Amino acid sequence: MGIDIRSNMKRHVALCKTERDDPRPAIAPETRNTPPMMTIEWLSGHLKANEPHGYVGPESNQVGTWLDRLSAPEIMEGQDLQKMFTLIGLPRYSNEGKETEVRYPLPVGQDVFDSIGAGLEQLHKDMKKLPVPWRQLLNSEQPELSWTRRPSNLKPQTEVHYSRVGRQMVLFLVRLYVKCYGPSPDCDALDVSRQDVEDGLETAMNAMFNADSTLKAHVHNILAGGGYEWAVYSILSLMVTSSVPEDLSQSLLVLFVTTLAIKDPVNRTFATAKAFTPELSRIIYLGKAAWAVGEMDRIREECSLDSIIHMLIQSGKTVDDYKAQRFAEEYRRALGSDALFNIGLRWLLSLRLLGQKIAADADGNARLAWARDGQ
Repeated sequence: MGIDIRSNMKRHVALCKTERDDPRPAIAPETRNTPPMMTIEWLSGHLKANEPHGYVGPESNQVGTWLDRLSAPEIMEGQDLQKMFTLIGLPRYSNEGKETEVRYPLPVGQDVFDSIGAGLEQLHKDMKKLPVPWRQLLNSEQPELSWTRRPSNLKPQTEVHYSRVGRQMVLFLVRLYVKCYGPSPDCDALDVSRQDVEDGLETAMNAMFNADSTLKAHVHNILAGGGYEWAVYSILSLMVTSSVPEDLSQSLLVLFVTTLAIKDPVNRTFATAKAFTPELSRIIYLGKAAWAVGEMDRIREECSLDSIIHMLIQSGKTVDDYKAQRFAEEYRRALGSDALFNIGLRWLLSLRLLGQKIAADADGNARLAWARDGQ
C-alpha cells in the first residue's frame, strides 16, 4: 500500500525536533490489533527511502503551452530542482539583517557577491549617462525608426529588482564554474575530468564545460577579483548576443531562465506566465544595457586612434557623427535587424511575448474594452 505524504508534512518532519509522549498505555507489538503508530523517525526514514533522485517531467499531454515553450520538462528531466534552485540563491539575512549574520549559499563569499553588486550598480549609472537617442535605439529593431520609441530608463526603486535578477544570473554562472573547475584554476586546465559531475546537476555542469571560453574567462575574472565591472558587463551582454544552440540543454541562458522559473523546488512547480514575464523583461533590459555601455566604451577608444582622427578630418565628419554611425551599425549587427534569428535576445523576446499573451487570455479584466455603443 502506497502512502502519499503532502509537502507540508515533509516540511513538518524537517522542522520537528521532538516527539510528544504517547498518553496511551504501552502495548506489546505482538498483541497490537492496529497499525504501528507513525512517528517522526518513521516518517524521516520513509521520506529518505522514497526520495526521488531527480525531476520527472509530466507526460506530453499534460504539458501546457507555457511549460512547453519554456522547455522545463525536457531540460530539468532527471535533475535535482533543489540543487538547481540553490545555484541562483541570494544571501539570507537573519537577526534583523545584520551584516554579521549573512549566510552565503554554496562556495561564493561576500567578496564575490559585492563585486557583482558593484558591477550592476555601475551599469545603472553608465546607462543613465547614455544620451536619449542611444537609449531609444535599444528599443527598436531599425535605427531609422528609433526616434518613435520610448528610451530605456529605470526608476530608482525599479533598479533593485533588476539588480536582483542580474546577481542571480552571474551567481548562477559563477557557482557552476566553481563546481566544474574549482574556485581558482584556469577553465582550460587539462586535469579537469568531465566525468566527475555532481548528481542532479549533470545537465548544467555539462553546459558549462561546453560553454564559450570567453564567457568562462569573464567568470574567472570575477572570482579572481580583477576587472569585475567589465566582466559583469560582458557576461550579461554575451547571454543575449550569443546564439541559442539547437540542444537547449546546452544553453546556459536557457538553463538559467528555466531555473529562475522554478516556483517551488520541493513541490516541483514552475512559475506561471503572468508571474514570470516581468523577470524576462529584466533579463532583456540588463543584456541590452550591458551591450550598449560596453559598445560605447569601445567606440570612444576608437575615436582616440590616430587613423580614425585622420579619417574624420578627410571626410569632414565630427566625432559625434562617427560615434552615432558606429553604434547604429554595431547594434543592427548584434541585436537589430541583421542579427541572427536564434540569438538569446530573440529567444527571450519570443518567450516573453507568449507569456504576455497567455497572461492576457487568463485574465478576464485584460480583455474588457468599451464597445462603440458605450456598453
